[in-house]
Amino acid sequence: MKLRSLLAPALSIIALSAIACGNTESAKVDSATSETKASSYYPQTVTACDTTFEIDKAPERIMFHNSTGASTLVDLGLLDRVVARFGVVETSTYDAETQAKFDNIEVLDSVKKGGGHYIVSTEAILEKKPDLLIASTPGDLDVEKLYEAGVAVYIPEAYCSRDDAPHATFEQSYKEIKTLAAVFEANDKADEVVKKLKEKVSAATTAKVSSGTATAVFVTPGDSTFYVYGNSSMVQAQFEAIGWDNVYDSESKRVFKISMESLLEKNPENIVILHQGDAEGAIETFTQAHGASELQAVKNNKIIPMPFPLTDPPSSLSIEGLQYLHDELS
Repeated sequence: MKLRSLLAPALSIIALSAIACGNTESAKVDSATSETKASSYYPQTVTACDTTFEIDKAPERIMFHNSTGASTLVDLGLLDRVVARFGVVETSTYDAETQAKFDNIEVLDSVKKGGGHYIVSTEAILEKKPDLLIASTPGDLDVEKLYEAGVAVYIPEAYCSRDDAPHATFEQSYKEIKTLAAVFEANDKADEVVKKLKEKVSAATTAKVSSGTATAVFVTPGDSTFYVYGNSSMVQAQFEAIGWDNVYDSESKRVFKISMESLLEKNPENIVILHQGDAEGAIETFTQAHGASELQAVKNNKIIPMPFPLTDPPSSLSIEGLQYLHDELS
């Protein structure tokens, strides 16, 4: 779906003639130079999650859902363009300065749906006049209405619902960073980020640090519905790198609900509990679930809590997640 005509009002380049007459000649020259540079790069066609749209300038008012896209905005130095967010952001993976920046971002009221989903009204989104919304669950949004209002909606490739999802590799992290960077004409910065990430992956994969079977389970404290991850999740790439066999690697779905009966049948030797900030609550909810005490990972205390953003979608945090597991097991 081509959306340039819908997005143009919100993302059009401001004409040089609109510059106030009182500006100095040097300011006019700077503006003209900047506009010439922008016009030579834009419009850009962006394809994400089977949706194609065109933008005529770099977005200046960004909104994101949960932690989706947050780490890439940090990597590219674009967090100051965020005007609001909704859902939950797990910030323990960032330094104190970056955590403070997240804390200062306005959080829109939302309704918790379960499984990490949060619903916010279209009106609340539009009130903040974003020109770009980075989200993980298009089904929770009125995407068409947002497009019609001139808001570009970016969904990372990993969150596309498809039967032929590719087997996860760290190359997807590099690609995702470069794709989002192209929206902002931050390609050189993306190349720098990717180069450093490749070095980290190389250092963390020189030797396997563990072996055996494993699964990752997403747990919301107090919620008995659990989710596990197939071979298209970055969990797969992380497990392979450290030497674990994902007991659900025959599943191409990124994430899906699971029963305790299935977990008992697979009976993995290691379990990673993915959480959104409350590690203790997530572990307690999982281990107290009926039948969990029979799992060998629970019996042998082979449970590792890990912040969910360190997995999906593919990003620099996926590599941080690899390092996190590497350190926990070393």
